[in-house]
Amino acid sequence: IYPNSDSSAEAEVQRLTAELNSIISGYVLQNPDHWYWVHRRWKTRPS
Repeated sequence: IYPNSDSSAEAEVQRLTAELNSIISGYVLQNPDHWYWVHRRWKTRPS
């Protein structure tokens, strides 16, 4: 993954984040038994 210097920094952050998420998602879908989420992403819980 390489940044595009012709784009704005904000646009590149969004594009690179989406690309990285897509790559990680592909690995998880190929090997779901190897995936374990340990980060408490959602700080609040629904009531």
